[in-house]
Amino acid sequence: MSTYIDVFLHVIFSLLAAYVAWKAYGDNKKRNLFLSVVYAMVGGVLIDLDHFIDNLLAFGWNFNYRYFITGEYFLKTGKTYVFFHGFEYLIILFVVFFFAKTKMIKMILLSLTLAMAFHLGVDIIFYSIPIKNYFILYRIFNDFKVDIASPLLHL
Repeated sequence: MSTYIDVFLHVIFSLLAAYVAWKAYGDNKKRNLFLSVVYAMVGGVLIDLDHFIDNLLAFGWNFNYRYFITGEYFLKTGKTYVFFHGFEYLIILFVVFFFAKTKMIKMILLSLTLAMAFHLGVDIIFYSIPIKNYFILYRIFNDFKVDIASPLLHL
């Protein structure tokens, strides 16, 4: 899938997450819609900033756009860190959401959690990546190693 389609899907699903959270807990206030969108973009789009960490570990400060877009850094290091991509975060966020007291906090947490869940879902479906690879504990126990033969070049 092209990078532009990938980003487009992440933005669209993040906006959907923001809308759902806003309708559920935002009291129909425009300020709350803005907050919902901001947190959904963090969870659904900015989550990909962790790819810069993997790229930095592979190439240092020598940034190459083509290598970055193609996931060349995974091949160079043979490892996949992408620290923000993990189902464990969804579990933690859901528990915090469950115990949250105010509608505002619930809206923010739901925006963030739904957007992140949609992000991981899009990656899993469109890149045919096994679900287990989206557990940080699984990656830790496997020393973050990438099976080059697997379709893991984009988390």
